[in-house]
Amino acid sequence: MYSAKQRKAAIDTFIRFDHSHADTIAELGYPSRAALRMWWKEYEKTGQLPQRRRRELSFGTRQTKTAVACYLKHGKSLSRTRRALGHPKSSAALAKWMDKLAHGRRKMRKTRSAPGVEEKIEAVAALEAGTAVDAGRL
Repeated sequence: MYSAKQRKAAIDTFIRFDHSHADTIAELGYPSRAALRMWWKEYEKTGQLPQRRRRELSFGTRQTKTAVACYLKHGKSLSRTRRALGHPKSSAALAKWMDKLAHGRRKMRKTRSAPGVEEKIEAVAALEAGTAVDAGRL
């Protein structure tokens, strides 16, 4: 997503470079050719910079509630729920629905953190001293 300031700079540069998509993109490092073309058409048509559009979810309340119920009933698996229902396309969207409609009931996986500097130093010291090290932690 680009800010209004970035879109204005792109349109101004595009005009300054005689409507050259390639030169504008080379100068700024953004946007894509398609985005620049879309911005320019909007600017030509309305005389104003295009506004950022927010995508609306294409799923109704009924579908989101069905997905949340399926998730809770069948093992609390985001991917399994998506496969069973065919929607939504991303686990992140389903996770948002879960957090909104069934706050606190989503299964969170515990991740193992990487060993800290102190643990690494202790492990190296133990190796040099010839004592045993808990290999499961490293």
